Amino acid sequence: MPPGPLKSQAWVLLADLFLQHWRMRFQAFERTTSYGVPYNTSVEFNKTIQEGAALTANHLRDQADHCPNQRFVLSGLSKGAMVMHSTKLENDIKSKVLAVLVFGDPWRPIGDFNNSWPIDSPLINLNPRNGTLNTENVISFCNVGDTICETGTADPNSIPLPHLVYPTDGSVGIAVAFVRSKVQQ
Repeated sequence: MPPGPLKSQAWVLLADLFLQHWRMRFQAFERTTSYGVPYNTSVEFNKTIQEGAALTANHLRDQADHCPNQRFVLSGLSKGAMVMHSTKLENDIKSKVLAVLVFGDPWRPIGDFNNSWPIDSPLINLNPRNGTLNTENVISFCNVGDTICETGTADPNSIPLPHLVYPTDGSVGIAVAFVRSKVQQ
């Protein structure tokens, strides 16, 4: 994320909006909880991505220890998608992950990252708006015109509008339907 107070506030608002929409949609599922990983979203990308990944892995380990039958759905928006790619889970935890959902993934165009997911045998759908298959367990949303996930580049002075609309453009609803299909399998 580019430095500067306005950009920081914009990203905080986007993340809050995304989490609110996410929680509202998942209230329909019985016995679910959500957890926003409290990692630093400053410009120290590599350091903070690794910190977020470690926090995620530790939280999942703690949850699994306290509730061994618990299953997980992991999600990340923008830098949060990079955190998902970087999260290294032990095999017993990885087997509890039902799905990984990412939105505006800056590492999407980099082929090496397409298999780095915290889930067993990742089967990735790069265009979930056209439907999903029961065998898929990773979906990645990238809006047309979102250069952050289309090309992996961004103007540090301007976040493209298509990168900001994932909470409200129908993507969350598609992701929730995908998760519902996973829970019902």
